Order: sequence, then structure tokens, then C-alpha cells
Amino acid sequence: MTDLLTIGQLAARSGLKRSALRFYETQGLLQPAQRTEAGYRLYAPEAESQVRFIQRAQRLGFSLTDIRQLMDDQSADADVLALAEARFMALERSLTELLVQQHEMQLFLRDMQTSGRDDRLYRTLSERVCSGTTAPPARSTLDWLLEHSGCVLSRPEAHAILDALSGNHVHVWQEDDGYAILIVNHAPQVEAGLQKLMDLEQPCVVQHRLTYTLHPEGFLLTVTGEQAFLYAQLFLALEPEPTP
Repeated sequence: MTDLLTIGQLAARSGLKRSALRFYETQGLLQPAQRTEAGYRLYAPEAESQVRFIQRAQRLGFSLTDIRQLMDDQSADADVLALAEARFMALERSLTELLVQQHEMQLFLRDMQTSGRDDRLYRTLSERVCSGTTAPPARSTLDWLLEHSGCVLSRPEAHAILDALSGNHVHVWQEDDGYAILIVNHAPQVEAGLQKLMDLEQPCVVQHRLTYTLHPEGFLLTVTGEQAFLYAQLFLALEPEPTP
């Protein structure tokens, strides 16, 4: 068949080395359509799209075992969806860590800017960084995350609690297996909202654990567990837009 590709042609089209294609073969991800009498590999034209799929999945952090399952026509749809959702959740956890650092860096620079420093280069950096805003994930994405994780915050009865806690200035930082969220407000309604939040989340202690304590600047909420990142994203989304 004249439309078959040699390993050299497939390597050139995909931008990979021949050794990488042979490795994919040993991992059960790519198989030649046939071999020549001399034993050289020949690939079907669709092998190029298969290789590009493998590369794309690897860039997204899927393991070779996961990719094998994604490419297997015999895999159940539910299993493939579970793999994709698990990877998406892992990316959201990583994104949360960056959002928290970005948020705190902006606050740090604003505080330094008002501390009396008169360094021209420093002011330029502060204005450049703080001219934007921390961008938490789109509300639709956050809603999906809350619902997908089974978090009770996605339920209608939680909306009133979140309304009471929204609009407050927050500091967020990572701690061990969770996040610390400092709500800069001593108002009684904030404490009442936090207590209601803890009561509402009581059934979810297997997935995460909430505690809060009085802090000199407000109330310090500590969230630990696998789904702690959801709270970091949520409180970043609840914070009001910073004033210029």
C-alpha cells in the first residue's frame, strides 16, 4: 500500500524522534499496520493523528496508563470521563496555588507602595502588577467544581451564607494539606456566617475539614483535605474588585 508511512516519515510529520515512536509501541500506544519483508515498520495514515493525540494528552499531564485507556475503544465512557474529570480537578488545584500567590503578591505590593517607599523602579513594578486584578476562575467553572465534588456549597441553602461572607477583603495562603483564609472583618455577621458554613459542611468531614478562629485582623478560616482548594477559589471569587 503506497499510503503507508515509514517510521522516518511518521517521525518527520509528528516532530518526534524514531526512538519515541518505538517507545510508544512498547507501551501499547502505537502499533505499525504492517512490516516490510526486511522488518521495517509501516504505519497507517491515521497513526499521525494518534501520535498527536498522545502528545496532547501528555502535555495535559495524563500518564501513559491513562492515555492507553483513553485510546482504548473498549473503555467504558464513564471510565474515560472519570479520567478526564480527575485530571481537570488536578489542574484546578494547581491553578488555585498560583491564584493564591498572585492575589497575595498584589496585596503585598500595594502595602509596600503605601509604606512610604520612594523607589522609582519599585513604584513602576507595583503599578504594573497592581493595575490588573486577581482573576479567579469563571463563576461557571467554580459552580461546576462545587457541584462535581458534591460540595454542599452548590446547594441553594448555601447561597444566603455566601452572600453574608461576600464582599470582604481576604488573604489566602497555602498551609500543609490545605489553605488558610483570613477574612479581614470582625463583624458579628461574618462570624455567624462562618458558623453556619461549618454546620452546613459537617457531613463533608471525610473530604475536608473546616475550623475558624478569631484573628487580630478578622477571622481565620482553615480548610484541610482533598477539596480544600475549592474554598480558596471560592473566597477569592467572593472578594470585591480592588479599587484603583
